[in-house]
Amino acid sequence: MLLPHQGLGDFIGLIGAVRHFASRLDRVTLAVERKRLANVQLLFGDLNNVELFAFEATEAQLRQPLWRLPVISAACAGKDVRASGIHRQPPPTHVHCRHSKSLTDGFYCDLGLEPSVKQTCFKLPATQNATRLLELLEQKPFCFAHQQASTKAIRIQTSDLSMMIIDPCDNHYDATDARYALAEQFIGHPIVDYQLLIQSAEEIRVIDSCFACMAFRLPIVAKKKIYYSRFPQPLGDLDATWQFERAV
Repeated sequence: MLLPHQGLGDFIGLIGAVRHFASRLDRVTLAVERKRLANVQLLFGDLNNVELFAFEATEAQLRQPLWRLPVISAACAGKDVRASGIHRQPPPTHVHCRHSKSLTDGFYCDLGLEPSVKQTCFKLPATQNATRLLELLEQKPFCFAHQQASTKAIRIQTSDLSMMIIDPCDNHYDATDARYALAEQFIGHPIVDYQLLIQSAEEIRVIDSCFACMAFRLPIVAKKKIYYSRFPQPLGDLDATWQFERAV
């Protein structure tokens, strides 16, 4: 049973780990807080041996290690339990976790895996809606942008103001703008449905969020890729093709 942090970006970061274990074990159980369930189900919808254990918790409860929640403790009984993430105290003896303090490779080391598994086992299931969303743009150049993190929002502009901005959470256009209706169609879909848009965008501009986590793993063609961070150092493992900027 896997006990990750419960941010959607945390689940995306652990796709490689879940798929690695699923390829070697009869069953993998992943603890998922119920509000995240719909999105996480789609991340692993092609795997019959990945079981999602849904539980309910407040945001305050999710700020403590999952193993401290009674519902999780009961579900872990008799299982091989592994946890990942940064915690203020070490886990109990029945929970395997190397208690790393790294946000890049550390979560995989916590689970006893090589960090390379993060990329080699990464895969997103194809969806019809992902194809439909990309076809809406009729091969026109566009920028994929995401400007809302859990604790901060920024305003993103493209280097070419004529380029269409596609944002999964915000419409960048006034209702009187001819592009407003089209931009509105891209808002509010499951995260897995944005994979082809991220791969095909002319520009990518993302704050440190679940969409940034996905963009780091996907094969993308954009020549301009900007990652806006709330912190002095990147939370993700950027390669040299990404431009790093502070989110202000």
